[in-house]
Amino acid sequence: MHDLWKRIWGEWFPSSNYESTDGPEFEMTYERANNMYEMEVWIPVVKKSAS
Repeated sequence: MHDLWKRIWGEWFPSSNYESTDGPEFEMTYERANNMYEMEVWIPVVKKSAS
């Protein structure tokens, strides 16, 4: 999970048209059949302003 957060902040944000904004960040993990898991990461974002 640590690697995912590093990629979000180190790769996705710098290359996207979005930036983080104030608000809660959270992750949800769902256990599926056969020891499979699904995860959601929620981060509050806004479009970057044109400069």
